[in-house]
Amino acid sequence: MQPMQGCIFQVRDDFDVPKLESVDLPETRRDDLAMPDWVWAEIDANVHRHLDLIPEFLAAGLGANRSLLLTGPPGTGKTALCRAVAQDVAGRATVLVPEPGIQRGQMSRLYEITAKLAPTVVLLEGVDLVVGDRHGATSTALSEFLEAVDDPATPQVGIITIETANDLSAIDSAARREARLDRIIEVPLPNAGGRKPSSMVA
Repeated sequence: MQPMQGCIFQVRDDFDVPKLESVDLPETRRDDLAMPDWVWAEIDANVHRHLDLIPEFLAAGLGANRSLLLTGPPGTGKTALCRAVAQDVAGRATVLVPEPGIQRGQMSRLYEITAKLAPTVVLLEGVDLVVGDRHGATSTALSEFLEAVDDPATPQVGIITIETANDLSAIDSAARREARLDRIIEVPLPNAGGRKPSSMVA
């Protein structure tokens, strides 16, 4: 596994078995995004600074995983922000970008792989479409999601999970409580002066 560490991988659902494929994401820089400074400050504190501190957490026997949720309506640039973060941390951490199908049935296997490649950044997009109300059709996916990302069930080896959601209220309360999410970042729509033509916003 060692040569794979520090790369960016798409995680594909290959007949119910997660398969890693090296991927080149569209180049996305901070300057390309019309994000408020406070959003970048949150990213720096919860991703980059956390990566710096992982060795200290592990040496002290402390939990080294972290999770954050980027929420906001379509068009705020959440997807582009994830791509920028992925390119910023590649080399320092392995980046995994799972296909939507992975979130619906392969979360436990995903986090087994994630732990082996740590330090790792996992980008889970559209979680509000997967971990909805536990009484709905996604209850099985919700149960597996909670088991996979819950601290007691996942090795504390330096995993940063970045989730995105258009509708925070659609996420089951168990999936967004403080014990599972360290930080919720509400990404605002850019104002008229800050909008830039781009195909990378979501």
